[in-house]
Amino acid sequence: IFESSLRYQFELKHFAVYFSLNKYMLWGVTILSIQNLEVVYQDVILVLRGISFSVNEGDIVALLGSNGSGKTTVLRSITGLLDVQNGDITKGGISFNDKDITNIKPSDIVELGIAQVLEGRRIFSELT
Repeated sequence: IFESSLRYQFELKHFAVYFSLNKYMLWGVTILSIQNLEVVYQDVILVLRGISFSVNEGDIVALLGSNGSGKTTVLRSITGLLDVQNGDITKGGISFNDKDITNIKPSDIVELGIAQVLEGRRIFSELT
């Protein structure tokens, strides 16, 4: 038996969905929390507004949405890689194991245990 929850909060014309299956039935231990996240690119382009979700220990999570809906921007926000595209978190916050990681360096985020595997790098050559 799996816990499943469907949540989304996205105020732009596209949508993103947070879907969670708690594989190990560990209830209530939040390890990642995104609260009211707003991201702006190049100081003028509002890309994300009002994104909030949390990930509990043992969750399997997928962000789903059409092209341009903000999935990659959410991941870049979590991993601290917004600077690559001249992006900034202008509102909200991100915490990992109760530590605020909203504006810390990507290398410090990796040391905490969060990393992003970019697509198209053939890191997992046997998987498609």
